[in-house]
Parts: sequence; structure tokens; C-alpha cells
Amino acid sequence: MVGNGLMFKVRYGPYHAFSLRMRYSELVQSDLAEMPWIDGDLVLAVANTVVLDFPGDPTSPSLDMLAQEETLATWRRRVPDAAVAELPLGALLELRSAIRAALDAIDRICPVPDDARDQLNTWAAGAPITFTLTATGRLSFVEVADDVIGRLARETLRSFDEKSGDRIVRRCPAPGCGMFFRPGRRDQSWCTVRCGTRARAARHRQQGQRGKEGR
Repeated sequence: MVGNGLMFKVRYGPYHAFSLRMRYSELVQSDLAEMPWIDGDLVLAVANTVVLDFPGDPTSPSLDMLAQEETLATWRRRVPDAAVAELPLGALLELRSAIRAALDAIDRICPVPDDARDQLNTWAAGAPITFTLTATGRLSFVEVADDVIGRLARETLRSFDEKSGDRIVRRCPAPGCGMFFRPGRRDQSWCTVRCGTRARAARHRQQGQRGKEGR
């Protein structure tokens, strides 16, 4: 499951095998038609367009929402920023690749790949911000340039500001999810309660299967 209630059917073993094609068909008919997990966090909106069967396995089958015309159209409709929604597909894919590489590095507590880091730094430099003091004495941020890619790159880099001493972005390890999320508490392991329930159920099935094989 992802976000506010999207449930994915995934493979838990030889007795629970579903093809990616079948799963995609079922998803389009249900929650993929609305993508309820998209909110005002534009960095996560771009990053969370890929679903992984098994997030811990980089070779795991995945579902790319930007690779299908129907889901791409839904994503563009749901994103709450017109400039982001209207990005050309090529630019969007390049931006997503760099963002996902950065968020993955935060989750795994490892360095960001050089190419992704250099690209994000270059983009962010094209979208500087300044401050302005209002008549009521309040300080506000002002965008110096209208550069949507630079703006998202800058917001991605801000995810590395770990003042709390803890990761502020994690990848949900639940089967059939793998989306990034910003934990509301230090011990939050999954993006939603339902993802946690499904992950524990999958672990229980695997332990039961290993027990049967060991007899």
C-alpha cells in the first residue's frame, strides 16, 4: 500500500505470484486512477512515481507510473503545481532520477552518486532565493528566478538538513511499495499503518513457509 490506502498485490512466494501486467491492470482500475498519496510535497510527488515489488532488492520488478500514458496523465492532473505537471517527459525523468538517487542515499545513509549530486547542485543554483521583510516585521522567502527544476532540486537538497540528528526521508520497505516518506516519528518504519500490517503478514508467511520446508 502507498499513501492513503493503495493496496498492491505482490509476490510473497511461489504460492502468491502475480504478474506485473495483471497487477498494473488492477491498480489502474482502483487507486492508481486517483493517486491519493500525492500531496503538497512536490519532491515526493516526483520521486514516488515508481513502485517496487521488493524495495530491498534493486533487481525487483517495478511499476513506472510515468511510462504509461494513462498513469502519466493522472499524475499530471494530480500534481498541485502547474509548472511541475507541465514539465516535458524527458526533463521529468531526468529530474526524477536525480531526486530518487538523493533520497535513496538519505535512506541508506550513504553518499549521493556523483552525477546526481552534481546535477542537483547545478539545478539548484539556477533557482536562488532571497529574503524580504514585510511591513509587519515578518521575514519571507522570495524566489529570484522562476525555475521549477531548480526549485525542486533545492528542496531535494534541503532534505539533507538533519538538524534533528535523524533521517528525514525514508523508503517504505513494505512489499509492493518502496515509496519515500517523511516520518512523523523516529521509529516510523513504514509509510502507512497498512503497509506495516502487510509487511508483517508477508514476514509471517515466509517464516511459515521456511518452517514447512525444514520439516
